[in-house]
Amino acid sequence: MKTFIFTLCLLISSPAFAWDERHTLWTVSTVAIVADWGTTLDIENHSDQHETNARMGTHPPRFEVNRHFTVLMLLHGIGNYAIQQIPKNSSWYTFLLYSENIGITLGHGTAALNNVRLGLSLNF
Repeated sequence: MKTFIFTLCLLISSPAFAWDERHTLWTVSTVAIVADWGTTLDIENHSDQHETNARMGTHPPRFEVNRHFTVLMLLHGIGNYAIQQIPKNSSWYTFLLYSENIGITLGHGTAALNNVRLGLSLNF
């Protein structure tokens, strides 16, 4: 699973050749998703904990968690690729770049931190 996630991250980020703020934003938001993913997988080892994302159910099977986060990672990569097609001097570019990546970072970062506070750990 770790190899799969690493390969997925490489494939999604491969169009990026020159490092700039968009890559930093994408990387941080991707780390937040992966942290949420890993801690969500650990729910199966804690019968006293439950998932709060209604799409996955309270005790989602490992397959469902992996499917959910794989689709999420692909959509995140596609969204960032689409944003890169907007001219950089456009106000839409800046708005979409920051709102997409900061929104994901805050949402999944908060979820991962809450999971860790509840005693969950990264479990791939």
